[in-house]
Amino acid sequence: MLTRAHPFILAALVGLLGLAAASGQTVQIQTDTTALSVQEGSFATLRVRLSAAPAGTVTVTPALLSGSTELYPCTVVRFALWKGGDYVDFTDVALYDGQTPLSVANLVKYITDGDYNGTFVHRSMSGFIIQGGGYKLANNAIESVPADAAVPNEPKRSNLRGTIAMAKLGGNPDSATSEWFFNLADNTANLDFQNGGFTAFGEIIAGLDTVDAIAALPTVNLGGALTDLPVHDYTEGGGVNGDHLVWVDSASVLLSPSLTFTPANYSTWQEMVFHAAPDDDGAADTARFQLSGPSGAGLAAQTVTINEGDRAVGIVVNGGAGVVPEAGTLAVQVKLAAPPPAGSTRLTVSRVAGDSDIGVQSGGTLDFTAANWNVYQVVTLAAADDIDVGDGEAIIRLAGSGVHTEQFRATEADDDELAVILDQASLALAEGGMATVRARLSHQPTATVRLSVANVGGDPSIAVLPAVQVAVGGTAFDIELYPHAAPLTVANFLRYIRDGAYEGAFFQRSVPGFVIQAGGFRLSAEYAVEDVLTYPAVPNEPGLSNTRGTLAMAKQEGDPNSATSQWFVNLADNSANLDAQNGGFTVFGAVARDGMGVADAIANLPIYDLETFLEGLSEGVDYYGALGTVPMFSLPAEGGSPQVSDLVTFAVSEVASAIVFSSDNWDEFQEIRVAAVRDGDVCPGQATLHAFVAGSQAAPAVLTASCTDADVQAVLCETYATTVVEGGTAAVGVALAYRPCGPAEVRLSVTGDPGVTVAGPAALTFTPDNWGTFQVVTLSGTEDDDVVGGAAVLGLAADGAAGASVHVTFADDDVVALRAEPASITVPEGGTAAFTVRLSHQPPQPMTFDVRTAARFGRLEVTQGAQLTFGLTDWATPQAVHVVAAEDDGNRAEESLALEIVRVGAGEPYAGDVQIPVSVPDDDVWLTVRHEGDGGTVPDGARLLDTTDELPLELAATPGAGSVLRRWTCTDPAALASLRTPQTRIVSAPAGGELTVTAVFSLDGDGDGLADDWEQAIADADADDAILSPADVAPEADFDHDGYPNREEYERDMDPTRYVLPLRQGWNLIGLAGPPVDNRVTAVLGMDGRAAVALPAWRAEDDAYAVAVEFEATRGYWVYATADEEITITAAGPASADLPALGVGWNLVSVPCLPEDNSPAAVFGGAAAGSVWTWAGQGYVRATGIVPLRGYWVHVPPWVPSRANP
Repeated sequence: MLTRAHPFILAALVGLLGLAAASGQTVQIQTDTTALSVQEGSFATLRVRLSAAPAGTVTVTPALLSGSTELYPCTVVRFALWKGGDYVDFTDVALYDGQTPLSVANLVKYITDGDYNGTFVHRSMSGFIIQGGGYKLANNAIESVPADAAVPNEPKRSNLRGTIAMAKLGGNPDSATSEWFFNLADNTANLDFQNGGFTAFGEIIAGLDTVDAIAALPTVNLGGALTDLPVHDYTEGGGVNGDHLVWVDSASVLLSPSLTFTPANYSTWQEMVFHAAPDDDGAADTARFQLSGPSGAGLAAQTVTINEGDRAVGIVVNGGAGVVPEAGTLAVQVKLAAPPPAGSTRLTVSRVAGDSDIGVQSGGTLDFTAANWNVYQVVTLAAADDIDVGDGEAIIRLAGSGVHTEQFRATEADDDELAVILDQASLALAEGGMATVRARLSHQPTATVRLSVANVGGDPSIAVLPAVQVAVGGTAFDIELYPHAAPLTVANFLRYIRDGAYEGAFFQRSVPGFVIQAGGFRLSAEYAVEDVLTYPAVPNEPGLSNTRGTLAMAKQEGDPNSATSQWFVNLADNSANLDAQNGGFTVFGAVARDGMGVADAIANLPIYDLETFLEGLSEGVDYYGALGTVPMFSLPAEGGSPQVSDLVTFAVSEVASAIVFSSDNWDEFQEIRVAAVRDGDVCPGQATLHAFVAGSQAAPAVLTASCTDADVQAVLCETYATTVVEGGTAAVGVALAYRPCGPAEVRLSVTGDPGVTVAGPAALTFTPDNWGTFQVVTLSGTEDDDVVGGAAVLGLAADGAAGASVHVTFADDDVVALRAEPASITVPEGGTAAFTVRLSHQPPQPMTFDVRTAARFGRLEVTQGAQLTFGLTDWATPQAVHVVAAEDDGNRAEESLALEIVRVGAGEPYAGDVQIPVSVPDDDVWLTVRHEGDGGTVPDGARLLDTTDELPLELAATPGAGSVLRRWTCTDPAALASLRTPQTRIVSAPAGGELTVTAVFSLDGDGDGLADDWEQAIADADADDAILSPADVAPEADFDHDGYPNREEYERDMDPTRYVLPLRQGWNLIGLAGPPVDNRVTAVLGMDGRAAVALPAWRAEDDAYAVAVEFEATRGYWVYATADEEITITAAGPASADLPALGVGWNLVSVPCLPEDNSPAAVFGGAAAGSVWTWAGQGYVRATGIVPLRGYWVHVPPWVPSRANP
């Protein structure tokens, strides 16, 4: 109870006052006294109860009947504070209801709404205040107390030790809501005047020791509003949790001016607290209050007199609110409000706080008596001529015996202005470089000021280094940018800032001792994490080193020119790594002054894997490792969600410069860094810079900066090599590399072949406006009668500039070409034909040509004119060529062949070799193919189109038991050529004849791979058992009289892995069947100069030829044979049925075995079927059937990948 907590409150009277109830109908309001005494500035308690039980619940309320309003009842509230230990401590506060009613009602509403329960004391400044009412902890996250409407300021009472006051926003006196603070000391000199004065609306009447104990706790800085957070049971350097906080366990209304009684508690004394507010009149005030209940409640009112025990008189000050001019004085009049209680008193006048330049010059002691108490005496205040520019303020206090202490605020009117002082008036620097000048202020500023340096005239490329400020977590740091070293990167960075792209952005990556990174992600208006909108990437601009404190652009791995919005601060010297990695990281600025302390603090924050959390919320979202090490002010509880307020968000804005002066360093020189950005001209520059402090009326400091230009003028051409065709023209674009200082002439000249001339203009003039626009120079080529070109040089020269040369090729448009008459011929089989050849133009030197057959197997023969030579005089004379077509060896249709006229040697110009189409009508009979025997088939009635066509054998899918291919037969045994594979033969058909070719199958009853009749023939011939096995048969023996030695048949039939690769003289496009035992090219072809040499194989995966070292069964190869040759190949195993996947574009392939359906569409797919070509000996032909041992070019369109399926 209040009486137990405060011994100074009067003891209760023994007598009970009030009227007795009449006839049991009237209930008397009883008090323990009807005359309560309370000392000025103190509290007293009146006890109240009822004489009888009321009919129901009633409220007894005091009302002022007459007397002083400085005597009033007040509310008492209790804060239950826990600062560690096993129990809470109570702090009771009596409120000033009669003087600050709005502030009292505001606090009581927050209390009754329960808003303060579970909050914590968030600010403690020893010797000043402790503050609470603003924050609570919910789900391990800090939340603000919901704020009601702000209350108007009520600065009636002083901020003395033990008082409670409302916190508010800076610069807004009427902004108080939920936050309160306790004054730990006499803060009147500061808080009574600051921001309109802070409203003290109550004072601690019990538990001040608890508040002092909280103020003695250590504090930690968690940033934002928690820079001075008091904690207990805390280990320095560790994390802070709820167990370390000073909790407001609860806040409640302990006593109220209105008392509630019920039939159950009517006889219990309840307390009503009255307060006597301090005044200056020195008189004892009195007030009469009536205690009454609601109308109709049957309560008899009670009247109580409150008597003030006033012991002091006030001081009257006239002129205290005046202004003291700097180096001037102010007279203030002082007197008493009443005679001094002791008959006389001495007042002491002194400055107790504020600007030390303001002081009491005279009247420091004033004597007042009963005779002169009402006569003004003069106190003279003086303001010294100081070094600052602020309108200083000081608190002047008047105190003495028997008087109330009085104080007022005296203001100094400062007449100084902040001027900038430079250590030099001129500065020289080079283009693309930087130079420094030092600056300080003329006077001490009252607050931190930022220096501005403006280019007010001259070369705009000369300027102070631009700067930006990064605000984060209640603090900020400056960054100075380097446009002279990385102009594109700086412009890109400033564009993001000016467009607001970084609004809501947060630091996304922290690697202590390495970097902190930002600029890639931001919070949307709905607090969702999203990418910062990026602009096109900027080219890399390496050059400066990535030392500690520098600012650099992040980019994609493996792409030096991929920087967009993301930037990072180097926390250490990373030059050994980042200056070389990925083309070097572009340094474009540096953190200014002590800003690295902020950067290091961010790096030391706890790290959170925000990426895993976000990807867990949305399926398919991937941040690719960019948000795995996000710095956070505090981490969520295990299993909890991170809070937006824990992200280290920042705001970045442009500032005048990175040069900041304060009251501490104003007279210390700081460096102004001036840069000359490369400007694209060749002119030296000069500019006038003004250095000043914004808002100051002082004249700016003037700096003249001159710049030497580092650029060297040069003549540029759009091309440095061109060709002028005889009788034609060519254009060359010409410009300058840099803007000239005035008109510049480029002179033209041509040396070399006189056929090249300048058609116009003869000279070019460039100005500062058109220097970068290409002007066209036209060259012309004169017609001539020869076929030989030439060369010339176009020279371009300008004064003071590097010239240029354009190499001109003079191309003669006359080309030597072959003219054949007629352009095609027909040669009858076994007959001859002739045509003539001449040249179209005179050659530069004699030219020789070979006329050779392009027909297969040499069917055509040139009998006259096989080599033709044309000289400088007979080039137009036709020369005759005679051609004979030999009889063929079998039935075939008319053939379309060709002759080639091929130049011997090289030289230009030449239109190219030509082909003469040759048609050879055929009179031969076609061949008929059939089969007999068991176990296999051939296509009966097949026709041969060429003397080297292959006859395919189709074995049955499930041959009959013991079935084997016995042999091939022909009506003309000499026409059946050698075995190519066990399944195919090549036949040469004689002219005019008709052949029947038969594949003979026989039974093999004992399954030994030999036909039964063959074995029987050996047995019949082996009457004397001299032949032990088929291998012992004499090489020439032919037991079955089919014209083929039986031993050769046996070896071939028993070894299906052997096959013959036919080569014809010249180029052959081939493939292999079964893989050779030794697949080296030299081993397969026997490359000893007598047969063939191999060219490189085509690699579709590389789109190029590669040297063929070993054969692969599924690829095609070019082979050049010096003569007709048949190469027998022993395979390591059966041929594969697979082909590699065809790549997009041209593929050179072969099939290792005969496909079931050997059409191009079936083998290579429909998309490639129209682009399958093979070599016909003298040229390409479109393939109609795909067979082994040949190579094929196959083209796969890019939109339809294909794969061959044999």
